[in-house]
Amino acid sequence: MKKNKRLSAAVLLWIICLAAMNGTSHEKKTRAFHSDYGFAVNKHQLESAIKTACSREAADNANTEKLLGTAAENGLAAAICPHDDYSYAAQVYAHVMPYVRAKRVIIFGVAHKARDFNLKDKLIFGSFDEWDTAAGALQVSGLEEYLIGHLKSDDYTVSNPFMEQEHSIEALTHWIKYYNPDAEIIPICIPHMKWERMQELAKSLSTVLAEKIKNEEWKAGGDYAILISNDSSHYGDQGWGGKNYAPFGCGVKGYLEATGRDIRLAGDYLTGQLTIDKLHNLFTALVDERDPYTYLITWCGRFSIPFGLSVLVNVSESIGEQPFSGIFLSYGTSVALGLMDEGIEPLLQTTAPSNLHHWVGYLAMGFK
Repeated sequence: MKKNKRLSAAVLLWIICLAAMNGTSHEKKTRAFHSDYGFAVNKHQLESAIKTACSREAADNANTEKLLGTAAENGLAAAICPHDDYSYAAQVYAHVMPYVRAKRVIIFGVAHKARDFNLKDKLIFGSFDEWDTAAGALQVSGLEEYLIGHLKSDDYTVSNPFMEQEHSIEALTHWIKYYNPDAEIIPICIPHMKWERMQELAKSLSTVLAEKIKNEEWKAGGDYAILISNDSSHYGDQGWGGKNYAPFGCGVKGYLEATGRDIRLAGDYLTGQLTIDKLHNLFTALVDERDPYTYLITWCGRFSIPFGLSVLVNVSESIGEQPFSGIFLSYGTSVALGLMDEGIEPLLQTTAPSNLHHWVGYLAMGFK
């Protein structure tokens, strides 16, 4: 009798432990959004911000759709979008985010605080099941687990604490959920690295991704897309942590020279047929090749852009697709666009000033 009682107690304990384990394994990990950033905080605010931005850009958006042609309807294979405050940059988001329509969106984000986490030379993933947005939960694709499972351990790290504080991907998730509610995302941040390491990692990721694309017969733009986060020139002599980012001065002349440089970079290296050589030239224009921690031009996406587009080039070559081409869609600045402060309730927050001594440039590019 005592033996049976001990056995029953052991069985009961096993059942309790199993139930606890099952409960834990099914609990979703959610990456919460930041309500104190310059993004939307609820669905109503997001919807009014998007509608206001698209209304302001209606005439230019008609030209965007002409430039994109069938890609406007079928979805872009890849895109570059800003990640700054919606009150400044939403009008540029409006030229690209409505056309990101793929089921699976691989987002290459910036790693602003990678040095604080001692992260470099590796891809940064999270392990979340979903990302919360102002329009509801956005699912993380099973493709993320597949990529991690097929990459070499030295090629990546998984850090939820890093992902929780990085805003460059978060900014885009609200728009994805709004326009493409059934989409799934694969968030990856790209920290500091030299060009050679970047190409090594891009080829590793591309090889794994291309095999999956071939096996599943996925099509770019519909089944998968690449979305790259970037803010262009951070310019001025005030509010940059004591640094002077105004090589041309802070008057109107300096502003025009700096914005002209941004537009030339996009035209020279991102427009037309994509090649690894063009991406290398962009990288060397933005970063000191000997020391990737040193800016030459203050683009946030100095690593995310050449990496993400190198992946696109490598995948297209691996699966035998025609080379992709870049289309310049829009450019603006926090000075030229001004605050978007009408028709939005509650008003959008701003995280920085905007004037000739402190402004940011915003670029929208599409690839088809």
